[in-house]
Amino acid sequence: MDLIETQLQNPMKHWYYKYKYSFIKKLIVKYSNNFKVLVDIGAGSAVFSRQLFKDFPHVSITAVDIGYGTEQLDDSSHGVKYLKELRNSDADIYILTDVLEHILDDSSFLQNYAGMAKNDSLFIITVPAMQSLWSGHDLFLKHYRRYSLENLKQLITTSNLHLLEIRYLYSLLFPIAWIRRRFIIKSDKKSELREFGFCINMSIITLLFLDAHLFRKLNFGISLIAVAKKI
Repeated sequence: MDLIETQLQNPMKHWYYKYKYSFIKKLIVKYSNNFKVLVDIGAGSAVFSRQLFKDFPHVSITAVDIGYGTEQLDDSSHGVKYLKELRNSDADIYILTDVLEHILDDSSFLQNYAGMAKNDSLFIITVPAMQSLWSGHDLFLKHYRRYSLENLKQLITTSNLHLLEIRYLYSLLFPIAWIRRRFIIKSDKKSELREFGFCINMSIITLLFLDAHLFRKLNFGISLIAVAKKI
């Protein structure tokens, strides 16, 4: 979650973060049996880092973000270590959730961390998808781009990572997002993230259950998620 998005009281109860985190956790369990060190690159408010520590309390977790100040760097209350910069690492897993779109030279950025990583370490990456969804929301968050599945595949493979799995997320919500961003809020330079009532939030979560299990092959979505391995 970006440091400039502070409007949610409990992000992990919000349908957007709850759904994305469920995939991150699923991929970790699927591809890494006994990991001990995890680094969250561009962690922002470290929502996922803190949740991962709750779910995997035996793991050493470090959140890295150039935006951290003294308050975050001195905070040890959630079992997570905070750094402004990672210079070396022996991590088993690196997660980059909605980070690459903020980097002008995303290729060099990913190659840097891939070069730092030890062999067989895992990379879990999420990015905003579909340039047709570009709107004031992206401008507010200081994005340079949105990605297609092929864009992200190429970025990963040219970083000397072996792609294991990739798919779109929130596919069933894509038509609604497309209409809103093309015709309603296209030029509004603000975040679309907002609180929902319990009933609406749970309804969207139920819809996304279908998205996860019945519509996994759709070639469009609001986000992309990929998992790759350093070889």
